Amino acid sequence: MFPLQTKIKFSYLIYIAVTICFAMPTIAQAEQKDLVEKEITQLKTTSSSVNVEELTQFIDGYVESMINDLEPPGMMVSVVIGDKKITKGYGLANIETGDKNESNTLFRIGSISKLFVWLSAHMLADEGKLNLDADINEYLGDFSIDEKFGKPITMRDLMSHRSGFDDNLRDFLDPDRDIDLQEAVSRNSPLRVAKPGERASYSNLGSDIAAYIVENISGISFYEFVDSRILKPVGLNSTTLRDPGIDRNDKDLESRMASPHEMKNGTAVKINYMAVRPQEPVGAVAMDANDAAIFMRLLLNQTQYDGGRLLSADAWDRITQPAFDDAVGSDDMGWGFMLNDVDGFATIGHGGATQFLSWMFVIPELDMGVFISSNMNSNETSGAKLAWSIVRRVIGKDSASAFIALQGNPESAKQIAGKYLNNRRPQDRGVSLFGMGSDINVRATDDGYLIFPGKKEVRFAPLRENVWVNKAGGRMRVVRDESGSILRLHGRFGSSTLERITFLSSTNALVVGFGGVLLFSITSLLGMYYRHRRELSVTKVGVKLSWLNVVVTSLWMVFFVVTAIALSAMASLDISEIDNSPFPPFSLKLLFIMIMILCVQTLVHVISLVPIWTQSGWSLWRRINFTTYALVASFAVYLMIHWNLVGGSIYGL
Repeated sequence: MFPLQTKIKFSYLIYIAVTICFAMPTIAQAEQKDLVEKEITQLKTTSSSVNVEELTQFIDGYVESMINDLEPPGMMVSVVIGDKKITKGYGLANIETGDKNESNTLFRIGSISKLFVWLSAHMLADEGKLNLDADINEYLGDFSIDEKFGKPITMRDLMSHRSGFDDNLRDFLDPDRDIDLQEAVSRNSPLRVAKPGERASYSNLGSDIAAYIVENISGISFYEFVDSRILKPVGLNSTTLRDPGIDRNDKDLESRMASPHEMKNGTAVKINYMAVRPQEPVGAVAMDANDAAIFMRLLLNQTQYDGGRLLSADAWDRITQPAFDDAVGSDDMGWGFMLNDVDGFATIGHGGATQFLSWMFVIPELDMGVFISSNMNSNETSGAKLAWSIVRRVIGKDSASAFIALQGNPESAKQIAGKYLNNRRPQDRGVSLFGMGSDINVRATDDGYLIFPGKKEVRFAPLRENVWVNKAGGRMRVVRDESGSILRLHGRFGSSTLERITFLSSTNALVVGFGGVLLFSITSLLGMYYRHRRELSVTKVGVKLSWLNVVVTSLWMVFFVVTAIALSAMASLDISEIDNSPFPPFSLKLLFIMIMILCVQTLVHVISLVPIWTQSGWSLWRRINFTTYALVASFAVYLMIHWNLVGGSIYGL
C-alpha cells in the first residue's frame, strides 16, 4: 500500500505524463507550422532581396541555349519578385524580316486568355448576377444544353473543365468562323459524354459558353466587358483580345506582334497566325512582357490595383482552392485557374498554345510570378522548365535530389500499370476517329516507379497515398471507386484525366480487328490468283459466292487505301492555312461513306456463310478461311460501332 501523499504525487505524475503525451502532437504540429511559416518568411525575404542582375544573367543564358538553333526563334520572359521585375524579349520576332523581340513585342498567350473569361465570371458572381452552382441553362437565353445524366451543368463545372462535354473540334476547323459568340456556342449542341463534375476533360467549348454567359448577363459584348472592366482599369494597354490580321485590334499593337513559326527543312519558317475565332475568348489574347508583369502583379495582389479591385477577398480565396475535393494533393483545375506546385509551393496560373507556347503562374507565398512564351509550338520550345528553374534559382531548391530520395512502391505501381485513354478526345460520331489508337501504356518498374511513354519517357514516384510526382514536380492522383479499383488518373496540370480501359478500347484491339481483315484480304487475293484458270469443282451457287468474295475483298482493300490517304491528309493539315484549304478533305468524306458500305457488306458476308457451307461445293479449307474472314470483319465493324464511326460525318466536327 502507498501512503496517501505518495498516491497523490504518483497520480499527479501520471496526469502530467498523459497531458504531455496528448500535447506532443499538437506541439509538434505547431512547431512544424512555425518552421514552415519561418521558411516561407525567409524565402519571401530572399525573393524580395534577390539579385535581379544575377537572375537576369541566368535567364539570358538559359534562353540563348534554347533559341540558338531557332527552335524557337524567339521568346518572351516576364518575372515579378516583390517590387522587382524582369521583362525581356529574346531572339527573332519574324525570321523573314529579321525583326527582334523586345519587351514591348506582343506574343499570343493561347489558353491563358481563358483567365479573362473566369475573372469576368467571378466578377458577375460577386455582383450577385451569376450563381456558380446554378444550371447554366438559366443564363443561356434562347438556347439550352440538352439534359442528360440527371444533373445540370454549372459554372463550377465549366471552370474546372468538368462539364462532361466531348472535345468538339468544329470551331477550330470549320472555315465558317466569322460568327458571333451566340451562334458559335449554339450551332451544334455539344455531345455530353460524362456526368458533370465526375472528371476533368479540358473543354474549349465549355469556356466559350462561359464567355457567352458573361456577354448575356452583362448586356454588352464579352470583349467590351473585358476591355472596360479589366484591361483599362488595371492598365493593360498592350493587350489585344481578337485574332490578328482582320482589323479587329488596334493597328499599333498588331504592328508590334511577333509572328508564329514552325520547323521545316531544319530551320524555322514563318507561318500564318492560327485563326481562333469564333472562340476568341478562349485563346486569342496577345500581350507584351510588360503587360504580363502587370497582370501577374494583379493576381499576386488578389486582383487589387491602384484605385480598386476586380474581385472580393472571398472570390479570390475561392480561386485558390480546388472546385472539387477528389483531386486534392494533385495538379488540378480549380475555379478557372490551374492549381499546380513547384517544390511544395502552390502555383496559380494557366498554359496556352496557339502556335505560340506559353506558361504563366504566380506563387502567392513567395510574392512571385513567371511568364514564358515562345513563338513556336513544338516539343522543344516549352518554357515550363525555364519557369520552374527560375523559381528554384530564387528559392535555392534542388528538385532532382528530392525526387531521387523518393522510394518506389512495387505493389502500388503494379496495380496502377496498364492501358489508359485520355478523356480529352473527340467522341462525337465520325470525329471519334481521331481518338482511335491514342491509348497509352503505363509501365511499372521492378523497384516500384511508374513510366509514362512519350518522346521522352516520364518517371513518376509515389509522394503519398494515391499521389505520384515526376521529376519536374507534376503531380498525379489515382482515382479509385468505392471498392478500391482504379478508375482513372487525374493529372497533367489538372486539365485532363486518363481513363483505365479494357482491351476493346485499346490499340491492340484495332490491330487484331483491322490487321486481321487486312491479312485475310491479302490471303483472299492470293487464293483468287491461285484458282485463276484452274478447273475447280464448284456449284453455280459457289461461282456466285466466289464473286461475292471478290467484292468483299475489293471493298476492304479500297477502305484501307482510302484510310491511308485520309490519315495522310490529316497529318499534313496546316491549321494556320485552314481558312484557305477545303476542309474536310474529300478522302475523309469518302472514308465515312466506305464505313457505311462495309457495315452492309459485312452483314451480307455473314449471311452468305449458310450457302457457303451447304451449297457452294468449296473445299473445306476455303470455307474455313471465308468463315474466319467474316468473323474478323464482324469484329472490325464492331470496333467501328464501338468508336462511334458508323453514320459519321465530319460535322461531328
